[in-house]
Amino acid sequence: MNATCKTLFLVLIALPLMASDDLPKKDRTTQEFMRRKLSYADAILQGLTLERFDLVLTNAIKLRNMNMTNAFVKLSNPEYREKVVNFQKSVEALASQAQDRKLDLATTAYSQVIHNCVDCHKTFRHEQFLLHNAAAAEKGK
Repeated sequence: MNATCKTLFLVLIALPLMASDDLPKKDRTTQEFMRRKLSYADAILQGLTLERFDLVLTNAIKLRNMNMTNAFVKLSNPEYREKVVNFQKSVEALASQAQDRKLDLATTAYSQVIHNCVDCHKTFRHEQFLLHNAAAAEKGK
């Protein structure tokens, strides 16, 4: 397993462990949603490393379908919608390569999926932090 795969594997395992369980219900729901996405991404990585294309394809489809019902899409944020479209394209490319049983191309597509995840979170994490703190400050008044 190369260094990139090891790093991705460790990140996918560590993120849920670092998350806080004492969040408000709305944040817990979002957290549970994101953890489920991580579990699908983890299963895709397992499928790639074991060359189990059925596992890759099944979880890519679950990830794609889950993202299509994402409540954040309904926010009508054009930048977010653009990131969702990029993510969807990368997941669909991954599913296509898995269906064709092309390990190297599927692995490259998976890397793009992960890149799109990180890019979106990098963009919106700060915004979410500000909104969360503003809501907390409003409650304190």
